[in-house]
Amino acid sequence: MPGVRFSAEQRAKAVRLVVEATPQHASQWAAISSVAAKIGASPETVRKWVRRVEVDSGQRAGLTSGADHADIKRLKQALFPPLSEVLAPVVEHIASLIAGAASVEVRVPTVLTHDRHKAARSDPSKRPRRKPAGAQPADTLWACPDCGSPVTNDRHVRCGNCTAADPRQTAEARGRRGAAIAARKRAQAAWESDGGLADFDPAAWPTIQAGLAEVKLADIVAATGLSKSFASQVRAGRYRPHPSLWPTLGELGQEAAGQP
Repeated sequence: MPGVRFSAEQRAKAVRLVVEATPQHASQWAAISSVAAKIGASPETVRKWVRRVEVDSGQRAGLTSGADHADIKRLKQALFPPLSEVLAPVVEHIASLIAGAASVEVRVPTVLTHDRHKAARSDPSKRPRRKPAGAQPADTLWACPDCGSPVTNDRHVRCGNCTAADPRQTAEARGRRGAAIAARKRAQAAWESDGGLADFDPAAWPTIQAGLAEVKLADIVAATGLSKSFASQVRAGRYRPHPSLWPTLGELGQEAAGQP
């Protein structure tokens, strides 16, 4: 149940129920799902409890609950700087080369480094200007694939009227998508703060992704909360989901292959 906090006794009882129920099910994941439904928790939450007990008891490799995850996080931040800091100078350099070699005028995007962003925000001349009332629309970029009307916003594929008429683009639909994305990000942040990255193995993904070939999209969506379209991309190997979802996807693949 979202928002419900379980006590240590309740978590321990849930883990004990999983251990007792596993021999009666086809896999441990099936037992976890059964127990989760009974106590009102998500299967992924119960799975984390089980894995933590297995690590603490020495049944599974990994850092125990007493490990200093804060020190590990600080060490990783020191050894691996944010991706934006590494790529920003490279992207800026490539954009400048393209602008210099192009036969037509090319507008180089705003530079990416933090210091230059801060300087640009403090410069009034670089702030976006509002179009005056009655200003003529920008040049047509392409025709709307639905009605053929001109599209003037380079961030849109269709014209404004067709986008507004799409039931998937209503304020309610966008609100639901935004709420789902926000909830998923909160769960991912909680997983990282709980030390999930400590026993995360980046080399495990190819094996996990290969095992998803026989898993139904509906099962992936139900177990992870991903959208059907993104789940399809994940199963095809085009995208890697957040590492917190890897164990769940790995167990789905094992179940599909008939492995315990």
